[in-house]
Amino acid sequence: HAGSPAASPRNRSSSSAGLLTPLRGSNPMGRHAAPPSTPMTSQLESVSWLSEAVPRSSSTSDLARYFNACSRSPQNDIEARLSRLCDRVRSVSSIANEQLELGQGLYYKMLLSFLKAEEQRLRQTDFSTLLANDAFHTSLLACCLESVFASYSTPGMLFPAILNYLELQPFDFGKVIESFVRHEPNLPTHLKVRATVRYM
Repeated sequence: HAGSPAASPRNRSSSSAGLLTPLRGSNPMGRHAAPPSTPMTSQLESVSWLSEAVPRSSSTSDLARYFNACSRSPQNDIEARLSRLCDRVRSVSSIANEQLELGQGLYYKMLLSFLKAEEQRLRQTDFSTLLANDAFHTSLLACCLESVFASYSTPGMLFPAILNYLELQPFDFGKVIESFVRHEPNLPTHLKVRATVRYM
């Protein structure tokens, strides 16, 4: 897969081209100097962001238009994979259900953001290839759970623990993390910094 939407000189026809490869610009995360913050203020900022960003209830209703446009609806596979991966994390750690639910809600929110951006870029709604890509979904969930665990300073979940629990390759994770940052403009600064480190 080649570069992401903003980095590619051409408008690629592949529905998965932009999301699966990070940008390679000189300033990939749009990073800038931020005022110093304490661990406590950073955590409060992150928890506040999660409460505002994540819907009260995780739902695929807003995604139905994209699912129905696929050659075969991926909804059942997506829901089964999400349940299986969260159960895997739950089975090897004492993560609170509330945090896993936040991760799932953020996953659906970000998936919708990705698809809307790709629809605008490619002028299409059939993303069958992307939505059937197991590594993409697992990487997106890893980004979401990492954001939640970092926000709550969850014990035992220091990176790269989530990659081990999800049996995810760092290379696959790295291909999605920058798109995650770019599609969530309200991501707290210190989480962007963490993402920059993961990307590097």
